[in-house]
Formats: sequence, structure tokens, C-alpha cells
Amino acid sequence: RGGGRTDPVVAPPACVEPMLDLAVLRRLVGDDPAVVAEFIADYRGALASHAADMREAFRRADPAHAAGVAHRLKSSSLAVGAAPLARLCERLEQWRNGNAAAPDPLQLQRDRLDFERLVDTLTHALDAAQQELPA
Repeated sequence: RGGGRTDPVVAPPACVEPMLDLAVLRRLVGDDPAVVAEFIADYRGALASHAADMREAFRRADPAHAAGVAHRLKSSSLAVGAAPLARLCERLEQWRNGNAAAPDPLQLQRDRLDFERLVDTLTHALDAAQQELPA
């Protein structure tokens, strides 16, 4: 029993999706670092604005407003390569027009926490991407 045996180490999946895949943006706008940097800066500003709107929607427990914000944020997130946030936005967007039942308060709380985690991680990824681009 035990005799020096250790539990196997479980390696993370080999293909974890990145929070930000700039190859997606480059396919859309090209490889010019100045253009890529401009799109990143524009998206970062929009993300901050939409995140503030989304926080207000969650604070008011207003899934219809959250759905509207999610709708605006989803396509720009896809364009810059922020697929994890775009997927969450797609789910939140379903609350609009009665396409899905309004979530219970616990689900709203989980979605709020997921949103905050994704926005925080994505903001750091955007900052790092801008620093790595040639001036």
C-alpha cells in the first residue's frame, strides 16, 4: 500500500485554445504590425466599454441587457481571435427575444464570474500582444 508509489501526473490537454489568437486578426487585416496594433487598441477600448456595460447588466440582474451587450461584443471578439469570450457572448446572447429561458440567479452569478475571468485574462493577453508587436 503506497510503498513509494505516486499518483500519475495528469498532463494538460495538448491543444488548449488560446485566449487570443492573433492569426485570426492577421487573416482579416494582414501582417502590417501598425494595422494589427491599431485593431488591438480599438478592440481593447471597446472591450473595456462593453465590460462596464455587462457589469451593469449583471449588477441589475438584467439578462436582456446582458444579451444586447453580448451581441455587440461577440463579432468583434471573433474578429480579433478571442474565441473563448465570443463563445460566452454567444451563450449570453441567447437570452434575447426569448430564445432561451432567463437564467436563475445562480446561473447569472456563474456567468458573471466567467465573464470577469475571461475579460481579465484577455486584457492581459491584449497588453502582451501589443508589447510584442514591433513599433
